[in-house]
Order: sequence, then C-alpha cells, then structure tokens
Amino acid sequence: MVDAGAEAGVLLKHEIHLIENVFELDSKGITAIMTPRDDVVYLSLDETADSVRRKLVNQPHAQYPVCGHDLDDVQGYIDSKDILQLLLADETATVIGNIGKHHDKNVLVIPDTLTLSEALTRFARCTRALPW
Repeated sequence: MVDAGAEAGVLLKHEIHLIENVFELDSKGITAIMTPRDDVVYLSLDETADSVRRKLVNQPHAQYPVCGHDLDDVQGYIDSKDILQLLLADETATVIGNIGKHHDKNVLVIPDTLTLSEALTRFARCTRALPW
C-alpha cells in the first residue's frame, strides 16, 4: 500500500518514512530509542551541593531523576528550575535533603524488554509521569 502510494506520487518521501516507522513499532524494542544507561545524568540523595551545581552547568537537562544510592534506586524526578530555586535559597549541603523532599515521585518505570508499541500503550495510560 505504501509502495503504491509512493509510485503514484500521492505520498511524499517524509510521509513514507513516517508510515514505515509506525509499522515498525511492534518489532522495535524500546532500547532503540532509550538513553544509554551510562549516559543518564541523575542526582543522588547523598550528593553534595557543589556536585549538583556542576551537573546543572555541565550536563543541563529540564528534569533529573532523583535516586537513592544509584540509578537502580529511582525515587522520582525533579525539574531543573526547582533545583535552581533550592540552590539559590540555600547554599549549604541541605540542598540535597531539600531535593529529597521536593522531587516528584510520579515516575513510570519502563522495562527495557518492551517494544515501542507496548511502551506507548503504558505512556497513554499514565496521566502525568516521567519515564525512566
């Protein structure tokens, strides 16, 4: 059907690409689009305020996962603007303790065994959750 539309000139090149990608959702794993684990930037609850500042400057993101001891212990996430407010209000090490109190615990954990189609179904069921 896609080939026929392309041959007839009904579909543009980018439309063909989009349609082909939709058909691949069931066969591609979520890992095809995930950030590699080693590249995930997160904040740990025992991190120093200086370390948090460095991450905000050197690895800027809109949100950061908040973890207990490591990336396997995701507690939630926090917006960069909220971290900045905490850092500006308090220059001591209590910033991380405050991050622990202010992060959003509403996260959606996506196993790396899902297909893209399965992951999209889980996203659709959630009202407001950030996937990790």
